[in-house]
Amino acid sequence: MTPQEMLLKHKLSLLQLAEQLQNIRAACKMMGVSRQHYYDIKERFEQAGVSGLHEKERQPPRMPNQTPQDIEERIIEYSLKHPTYGKDRMPLQLRFEGIIISSSSVERIWKRYHLENRFKRLLKLEELHKQQGMILSDEQIQALLEHVGQVPVEHVFSRYPGYLLCQDTFEVGHIKGVGKIYMQAVVDTYGSFGFAKLYTSKMPTTAADILIDRVLPFYMAFDIPIRRMLTDNGGEFCGKGFKHDYELMLQIFGIEHSRIRVGMPQTNGFVERFNRTVLEEFFCVAFRKKWYYSLEELQTDLDTFMWHYNFQRPHSGYRLNGKRPIEVLLDKTTCPKRLTYDKIDAPTNVE
Repeated sequence: MTPQEMLLKHKLSLLQLAEQLQNIRAACKMMGVSRQHYYDIKERFEQAGVSGLHEKERQPPRMPNQTPQDIEERIIEYSLKHPTYGKDRMPLQLRFEGIIISSSSVERIWKRYHLENRFKRLLKLEELHKQQGMILSDEQIQALLEHVGQVPVEHVFSRYPGYLLCQDTFEVGHIKGVGKIYMQAVVDTYGSFGFAKLYTSKMPTTAADILIDRVLPFYMAFDIPIRRMLTDNGGEFCGKGFKHDYELMLQIFGIEHSRIRVGMPQTNGFVERFNRTVLEEFFCVAFRKKWYYSLEELQTDLDTFMWHYNFQRPHSGYRLNGKRPIEVLLDKTTCPKRLTYDKIDAPTNVE
């Protein structure tokens, strides 16, 4: 039920209660509202029925001291004509155009039009040139050439799901009676599909266990091969061949193992950002709402969050652009084999 539906139900309940009790004062006291609020609701109900009880959308106020629309359009036009000018230089130049305005006003106008930085103004300039055939001046062409290298690019090359997976060990904290808690995290760099499992130790066995228990069965179910794993140089990931459980498991399944440079954790940024998301959106909330007595209890709630993360939560990264990780896996144009929801079981406590 949406907040609007709940509010409508509350108003109808107030009218119904007052009619049953035949006492407006008692009904308002029980519902926790004033009698004037009751009469306002009753008047709107008598005039327009149930539709009159819906909340009306309010138009954004027009501030009396806001810059006139024609002046704003002239400022935007001048900003695109000189996209490299900053907010402090713009008022000085606009004086020669007969426009007296402060630098803070220029900044607010830019924000309203989503042109608050030089890069966005250059992108808008390119868009106008592409769509409307806008003729660019020498200054605009020079600005575009100088900033062509600043366009965000993918710093990790990933061609399809399973092409490159990142793995890391994240120390969650300490639970009384259980001890230290570690989370093994695995993220697919193509679509940010994530896996997480909790352990009480930081060993090669635990690093291999999440792959055997969660990751490999998931990808094998859809005939998606895992080509390469990227990890840091921790002892749970690096060792000597057949004497190391994690390295042995990768060799058995034919998965390449890549390591980041020492002191360069940003190279494994996908899983580092995943750790931060799980920390902020799950652990920091869960530990304030509930007292956990066992690792299994915490793992159950973590599985519920991971379902939300992969199947319900839109991601704003440059790879997904508002999509959910499962949508990328279900994309027929990028997957080796079409996936369906029928092959994926949701946790029992997920509605």
